[in-house]
Amino acid sequence: MNYFNDTTSAAYNAIRAVVLIGDPVKKANEIADVDENGGDSTRSTDGIYYELQNNETISTPWYSSGKLLDICYSGDLVCNGLVLGASIIPHLLYQYSSSVQNEGARWLESHLG
Repeated sequence: MNYFNDTTSAAYNAIRAVVLIGDPVKKANEIADVDENGGDSTRSTDGIYYELQNNETISTPWYSSGKLLDICYSGDLVCNGLVLGASIIPHLLYQYSSSVQNEGARWLESHLG
């Protein structure tokens, strides 16, 4: 996605919606950051690789565009980083979570419909 940072380009404008799930380079405190229920309980944490990647993450134009939803399961070590109580187990739950699937689907429908 960082290849499409020119907000005036045809490629950037052709993309109407993006959903990230369990993002290891999630940037904290972005409006696009939601937990598995669409809430903000995971908003304040960076992904586990955020600092290892020299704070390189999805670029600012994507976060501010309203085109991005970044879902992070509560307690997911990968997208919450090394916080108390985090483990790898929640990272394996996305495919089984109807709340994550419904949240992503609702969001995509609202942007693509």
